[in-house]
Amino acid sequence: MRVTILVLGALVLLTSPASCGTLSWQGIGLVRLGMTVAEAERGLKASLAPKDAVSRDECWVTRRADGEDEPVYYEVRNGKITAITVMPDLTKVATTNIIDTRGLGVGATEADLRRAYGDLKIRYAPGYSKEAEIDAAAERARLGIKLSEPEPSPQWWVEVDSPNHERTIIYNTRDSKVLWFRTGLKPWVTETECN
Repeated sequence: MRVTILVLGALVLLTSPASCGTLSWQGIGLVRLGMTVAEAERGLKASLAPKDAVSRDECWVTRRADGEDEPVYYEVRNGKITAITVMPDLTKVATTNIIDTRGLGVGATEADLRRAYGDLKIRYAPGYSKEAEIDAAAERARLGIKLSEPEPSPQWWVEVDSPNHERTIIYNTRDSKVLWFRTGLKPWVTETECN
């Protein structure tokens, strides 16, 4: 019986799509934060897509050039990986099987995060704030604009610091569910775009 289970398990692993691994404070799979692009490519055994014409050498975002691990984005600053984001295409209702070291990923709840990590820092995601929502509602009222659909609920950043406080994992949530998550070096992990 054990042999059958082991053989079936091996077959499942062999037929499963390649995944880049588990996300942690150190990185994802064999790609570690602080690696150069060349080192990351060696770890992936694949090339990263080149910087596009509008990106700067100081900061740009890339993915695997071969299209594997599609929801994984690598932020490169001055030639080194500083943040890694796992973000499925939400317009396609896509998901991913990439998880963190506690077994959590897209679809996990804030309660799951609290159970796994204990102390969490929760704040509005960039672009959301109670004041901005109030101002937008006041401006719509002033202009006489009525919404045809209800406003989507705000998004939140649930942040978990590494023990040495040099790295953070951010879980972006809406309605208490994780939409995407990212790991990175401070302070860059909390920046929403390359400056």
